[in-house]
Amino acid sequence: MHELANVCDHEYAAQLQPILLAEIQAGQNIALDASNVDEISTVFVQLVESAAQSARLAELGFAVHNPSEAFIEGYEDLGLFPNLMQIFAEPG
Repeated sequence: MHELANVCDHEYAAQLQPILLAEIQAGQNIALDASNVDEISTVFVQLVESAAQSARLAELGFAVHNPSEAFIEGYEDLGLFPNLMQIFAEPG
């Protein structure tokens, strides 16, 4: 599971993107722990959405675990909360 940074901005998205792409290409399921996210940018949400779509197309799992309030608000601000609910992993 990838524990996301406190600040999920353009720079962090650029660092994480090749890692997620390599995992998808290797046929690995993706799990993100968003519990420590204090700030999230539009670019980072776009990365998550793109990675989730790529995983779906590759018939792989993609899940966001423990989204922080800031992570949820970032999705809500962009009108993408329903998308987050599709990739949200129930605690368990």
